[in-house]
Amino acid sequence: MATHYSTQLRTTEQAQSSSPLELSDKGQVRRLYFSLNTSDLTSVAELDVVRLVRIPAGSRIYGGRVINEALGSNQVVDIGLQGADGTGKIDAAGSVNDDPDFFTTAQLAVATSGENSFGILQEDNPTYKTEKDLYLTLTFEDTSSTTAPAADKDITGYVDIVNA
Repeated sequence: MATHYSTQLRTTEQAQSSSPLELSDKGQVRRLYFSLNTSDLTSVAELDVVRLVRIPAGSRIYGGRVINEALGSNQVVDIGLQGADGTGKIDAAGSVNDDPDFFTTAQLAVATSGENSFGILQEDNPTYKTEKDLYLTLTFEDTSSTTAPAADKDITGYVDIVNA
């Protein structure tokens, strides 16, 4: 029977490296909660962005969950990232634009009450390490382009991060 190692064990244990472990291997898991009510949002329209929580630079994002009441027919949302510094970029080099659907390959259906998980779906990257402070965002994308989300409906959830 063969023994196999994860990337982390291959680079730290097998090589007997004295270098520090990556951020994903240490630190505290933090769950950042968010909540909003559609009545608190004035005249919500398609492609409107809601900033949910601020994620500190150097954090590794592991995904999260959105729980919603029924927002009405044709309502969908995307979960993404936006630079907290207002540059329109999510990386320190300034080469990656704010991404309103960073976490989802398909929009999250919120027309009826439900729960949706989101996470990093990039190939070979189960987590994402932030290079600067970012906002987790929710973008309304009504598929009919005519109907605003229902009033007085709650949207809650969380995002899990690890930071040292």
